Amino acid sequence: MSSKKPTGQIGPVSLTQAKYPSITWEQINFPKAKDQIEAKIVNYFVAAGTAVGFRVLEVTQNIENDIDYSLTLPGGRIDLELSEIIYSAEPGNPYISGSMPIKCRDFSRQIIDLVMKKSSKYSPLNANPIHLLLYITHWSFLPNELVIRLIQHELNIAKHIFENIFLLIPLDSKNANLRVLYPSKNPLEKYSPQEFYDSTYIGLGILAHPRYAPSHVVIH
Repeated sequence: MSSKKPTGQIGPVSLTQAKYPSITWEQINFPKAKDQIEAKIVNYFVAAGTAVGFRVLEVTQNIENDIDYSLTLPGGRIDLELSEIIYSAEPGNPYISGSMPIKCRDFSRQIIDLVMKKSSKYSPLNANPIHLLLYITHWSFLPNELVIRLIQHELNIAKHIFENIFLLIPLDSKNANLRVLYPSKNPLEKYSPQEFYDSTYIGLGILAHPRYAPSHVVIH
């Protein structure tokens, strides 16, 4: 039996105009069981990948305590590990915190530490290439562009086992924003990461949702 896993609140905002404007937050419903949550995230991943020509022929959910999924692609088989990202600034349940100031360096470091911890679980002699899919289920854990670029910079330097690392952000019940975190090319351009270590931002919740970005699928 799969263990239970907490999730947060995320989903699109709808604005309608009748007699008075009305704003509705259409929250995405996630299952309670860990394996079912991961199955939903992989469905998002396959759909977003298909939209940009990434063909998946077969999806296999592996047994618990193993690599989460194996995917059959036209070029062969890959393994896919999943992990949710959160921002933790203080003790307690991070899912119930509000729009706290997020320190870009701290958030990027927490995500890099998560990646390296996952990487240490696996051997470079694994039969298939291993890919990592990071995802969020709570609006306040949405990394801004600077956090993403700091992560990309660090992942280009770090020695990890993953062939590709993705970030998936659910948009609604069917669509998601998919970002490639590794590999990347010159994510900080001419700047040094130290220039951004004191940067902070405040998530604007549902009104800052990536649905309002120019494209549902952004790959850099």
